[in-house]
Amino acid sequence: MNRQLNILTILLLAYKAVSGQNPETPDTLDPIIQRQLIIKNNVKSVKIYSCDTTKKEYSCLQYIYDKTGKKIQEIHCGHNESYSFNYSYDKSGNETLCC
Repeated sequence: MNRQLNILTILLLAYKAVSGQNPETPDTLDPIIQRQLIIKNNVKSVKIYSCDTTKKEYSCLQYIYDKTGKKIQEIHCGHNESYSFNYSYDKSGNETLCC
């Protein structure tokens, strides 16, 4: 359940980052949340990191968009004491190797 909540929180933040809305204040969600917007060669990439050092867990969600704004890749990574996940989806929705 906690993993699902973390992923849903990250998805909400990613949507708000891309749509231009202000995300909730980090302290209402996790002890540490960082959002990084990267624009390189007309490709926009939104990375959201969530890290809770008290629980020794982290998660990362990255959406990569082409210059037209179309999502071309989605990357999820995460770890806590009881599980790890590391997967990515290409523009066709096929699972690929994570970064």
